[in-house]
Amino acid sequence: MKLALTTLTSGNPTDFTTCRRNKMTPTNPVAPITVDLITTEQLGRASDRFIARCRKNAASLPKDLSQQVLENEGDELAQEMFEALRKRVERRSKTIVRRTIVNRDQMPEQMVNATGRKQYVSAETIKTIPRQGTGTEEVELYFFNPGRGLTIDEQEQELAAYGLVPDYYAQVQVNIDDPSFADEHPNGAQWDNKDGQASFLTFSRWSGERRVDCDRSDDDWHGNWWFAGVRKS
Repeated sequence: MKLALTTLTSGNPTDFTTCRRNKMTPTNPVAPITVDLITTEQLGRASDRFIARCRKNAASLPKDLSQQVLENEGDELAQEMFEALRKRVERRSKTIVRRTIVNRDQMPEQMVNATGRKQYVSAETIKTIPRQGTGTEEVELYFFNPGRGLTIDEQEQELAAYGLVPDYYAQVQVNIDDPSFADEHPNGAQWDNKDGQASFLTFSRWSGERRVDCDRSDDDWHGNWWFAGVRKS
């Protein structure tokens, strides 16, 4: 069965004839992605609020047990606090940055299997996911949502306009690291665009099921999809 690019996080599949007809064309060129980083003052405000909340509820934090948690699970606690802040920031953001470590020596099938998602994939297409190198490296991946439907040609143009190039393994790894990411940010990628079709890979949540799709299609991308890439070197 051919898998179209119509998977949404909820609701019914979209009529792409309507999507094409109503699609908006940007009036201004897209600027390369830039991110203003959180400031020391903002970090201090977050810390102050956490301290105030702990003091207000100090009766629920016995001294000895709190010390055990800080000594034995301090890093995990800090990561959970960071992820809680990041999740709230990402809900408001049009650009999301994720840092991940990628092992490019794995086969594409291994990467997709590691997501633990329900697979709707073409065995032939999944083998063609570009590996883009060998070895292990840390990658900073930029996600964005263009806010409108795109043809497969326009998807490539949009990435270039943002100053990005796809990193397929890094995108898979982000969805391995955080299975919930695609719940609110369904994301996809494409390659081998020829003869009016492109190979595609998508991560989404459909009817409560976390899924990964990989096949070839000539469908447009609906406006809910997020795309990702690394900065052009």
